[in-house]
Amino acid sequence: MNFSILRLNAVVTRRIRRCGLVVLVAAGLASAVPAIANAVGAPVAHILSLHVDSRHHRATARFTGTGGAPPLSFWCVLDAAKGHYCHSPLTIKHLRRGEHKLMIEAIDSTGLASEFLAIRTFRVK
Repeated sequence: MNFSILRLNAVVTRRIRRCGLVVLVAAGLASAVPAIANAVGAPVAHILSLHVDSRHHRATARFTGTGGAPPLSFWCVLDAAKGHYCHSPLTIKHLRRGEHKLMIEAIDSTGLASEFLAIRTFRVK
């Protein structure tokens, strides 16, 4: 099998390693991914809408992804907390007042993660 080397950040490397799809090579900073993942292109996450309900301290995000080898999975992180796999629509409850940052990353079926996060900041009043 033909492999190509990609630079990935530590968070993506740990996440992909959990899926068992990648062979790690140097101290968790570089990974070997099948070349077919590069031929398809990296997946990209898009946040379509974000509705904030300040009265009930919650927010609902709708998002999608393009590119990559289907099906796509999504990894969501709120305010730099521990992330988790998620799907659209995503409802976040029990939000504190103030500014929040939602980050969404698309991951394709080969384990290739998007190069850039879809980021949206919002405020709960």
